[in-house]
Amino acid sequence: MVNILRRWSQPLMVVIAVLVIVSFAFWGPQGFMSTKGGRVAFEVYGKKITVEEQDRISNRLRVYGGLGGGYFNGVQSTSHMPPQFGPARDEFDSPFINSIVFEHEADAMGIAVTEKEIQEELLKIPAFQGFGPGGRPSGAFDVAAVDFFIQRVLQPNGFSKDNLDSFLAGEVRMRKVQELLESSVAITPEEVRNALLERNQVTEASFVEFKKNDFLAAIVVPEEETKKRYEERKDQLKTEELRKVKYVAFQAPPPADPAKPPTDTERVKQLQLAVNAAYDFSQAIKKGGKFDELVAAQTADAEKNKANFIFSTGQTEPFAKSDVPEVLEGNENEVADKVGGAVFELKKESPISQHIIGKKGAYVLMLPDGGITEPKPKTFEECRGDLASQIQNEKADEAMRKKAEEVQKKIVEAKKGGKSFTEACEAAGVKAEAFPAYSMMKRPPQPSNNQVPAVAAKLAPGDVSEFTPGGPGGIIVHLDQRPVVDEKTFEEQKASHIANEEGERTRSIFRDWLKERRRAAGLESTVGKAANAANPQG
Repeated sequence: MVNILRRWSQPLMVVIAVLVIVSFAFWGPQGFMSTKGGRVAFEVYGKKITVEEQDRISNRLRVYGGLGGGYFNGVQSTSHMPPQFGPARDEFDSPFINSIVFEHEADAMGIAVTEKEIQEELLKIPAFQGFGPGGRPSGAFDVAAVDFFIQRVLQPNGFSKDNLDSFLAGEVRMRKVQELLESSVAITPEEVRNALLERNQVTEASFVEFKKNDFLAAIVVPEEETKKRYEERKDQLKTEELRKVKYVAFQAPPPADPAKPPTDTERVKQLQLAVNAAYDFSQAIKKGGKFDELVAAQTADAEKNKANFIFSTGQTEPFAKSDVPEVLEGNENEVADKVGGAVFELKKESPISQHIIGKKGAYVLMLPDGGITEPKPKTFEECRGDLASQIQNEKADEAMRKKAEEVQKKIVEAKKGGKSFTEACEAAGVKAEAFPAYSMMKRPPQPSNNQVPAVAAKLAPGDVSEFTPGGPGGIIVHLDQRPVVDEKTFEEQKASHIANEEGERTRSIFRDWLKERRRAAGLESTVGKAANAANPQG
């Protein structure tokens, strides 16, 4: 048994990770609200999608995630990508919606799959590859992996062995659509050469560093100057607005045995129950319920509900937007930002928040009478230290800039006279430092100043940059040389670069195509209404 678990530990962890990721990623916070049977979630292509249908599609996507093929990656949202690596994002970009849109469009395009293609796909699927020494994938098809997948992924998600072919067909259809779009991808020899040159071109540079701390100690700020700065800005010098709130918290219960924490899947189910309870609480308020009365009722039922979630309530001390108390998960940056934003959006006319989902559970907040502490003007004594430090830093920056510009001119003149960069620096009374040679393929080991590559990129060999401020000071950079790249390197890397670039362009084109198809699906006018219906206080 131990050997079996060891052998299948890697694919099992992949499956668990997929279950957790998909559960949270498909719909975002709204996914936790899908609890009422028969309710219509939204419409797409004129068809009503019920919550039950939503669940079936989510189960199907979990299976695709477990397969590890191209389908799951193809329908993934681009929300986790930096903007430069994908199309402009929209609120309907989710695996769930992307899957519906893809299936509809693939049908419209007449993308069919043969029995032979399904059998060939069976041999390629990552989840069906065996493992060699050390638990590493062997790259060879293993029928035992198929049986394992059927038992651990297909069946728990409501499918049987007979459904496997339909999932393999989906993988083939995804690849066929991507290949059709790929026909517009063309990479010229010049593009390949320029990209490889940029990747392999070694840069050798030197620099002179200036540190602001070297100038700070010599600067003394007179009291009169600090007072003048205060008088000029006292209308803007105010304390932060503070707020206190009443809260109710619905949190996943702690494990019965701390030595046996719940699995990721169990934890998701626990969190689901807590969020559902918080949503029901906020909906009761929406329907006219009184906050304090609902709190009392929930407190009375706390013992009965403790197996599903832990209920607590209280009132915070006044806090700033950037200093959310720990009782509202202020130790979790992303949750604290969400809570802080919600608290400071509350008004006397609408003092109760919708439910807010955190990592431990969900919260509903109420702004009590007297819950707002308005900003007030700061006195000179309260501002003195900060204003003096501000003026000192400004003067140090100016002194450093003037000194650096003076040094830069001396270095340039000395180089014109035939001196090397190092000799020119010595003549100007500063020290040149060599920066480790680097390229995109060869990053410098812990460079002494990470500004250098960005500045050197704009220089030609032999050029001296202007003074560039940044970090704790600033630098002047000299581009020593860029040695010629060996032609052999181009030839060795050309094939793999073309394959990688074509793959990325194909993915980019597919994402753009999917975005356009989402627009044509009628989601603009239907999903928004459904979201509002599901979340009336949003």
